[in-house]
Amino acid sequence: MIMDRAIRITFVAGFMLILVTITMIVLEMGGDTAITLMISIGCGLLFFAIFRWRLLRTGEIFRDERTQKIHNSAMAFSWWIAYLMLAVVTVLSIANVIDIPLESFTTIMFFIMMLDAFLERVMEVFLTTMPLYRMAAAL
Repeated sequence: MIMDRAIRITFVAGFMLILVTITMIVLEMGGDTAITLMISIGCGLLFFAIFRWRLLRTGEIFRDERTQKIHNSAMAFSWWIAYLMLAVVTVLSIANVIDIPLESFTTIMFFIMMLDAFLERVMEVFLTTMPLYRMAAAL
């Protein structure tokens, strides 16, 4: 199966970043933060390249007007949830209800956005594969 150019570049960049990080570990170069950051970015690049290649291979990448509209509304809802959480935590922090450090908040926000993106994808697949008569009955 032939990969498109963007997938190949992403895959090679992720693989090379992981190799450079392993070399840095073996040669004891760089700090722990730099090594952690580089290995995380490399693994992320590899994950997205493989995921995108798999979607291309199975032929699931298609966009018509209806699926694009569903995708856009789901992504807007996903960002709305992230902004709402940011606003709630900010207000609670200003009111001294909670005392949360930035590291903890960033971690919580990261996992909530991951969960939200997963739910957005599930809802997108559900809405694009559901027959119109069942969708009308569900409303």
